[in-house]
Amino acid sequence: MAKKWEEARVAREAKLDGLQERLVGAVDGLVTGEDWQRAMTFTARFRSRSFNNTLLIWSQHLDAFESGRVSDSAWV
Repeated sequence: MAKKWEEARVAREAKLDGLQERLVGAVDGLVTGEDWQRAMTFTARFRSRSFNNTLLIWSQHLDAFESGRVSDSAWV
C-alpha cells in the first residue's frame, strides 16, 4: 500500500513540475508589449481564474493550435 502512495506522489510531483515548466515558458514568452497585450486580452476572458491558471490555459491552447489540434487562432 505504501508503494502505491509513493508512486502516486511521484506521479503527482512530475505532473506539477511539467505544469510549472509550461507556466514558466508562457511567462518567458511574454517579451514584447504586443505579446503582453494579447495575453491580457486573453486573460480577460477568464475573470474567475487566477492569472497563473489563465497563462496555463493560454499556453496549452497555443500548443494545441501549433500542433494542429485546434483551428481557432483567435485565442493566441
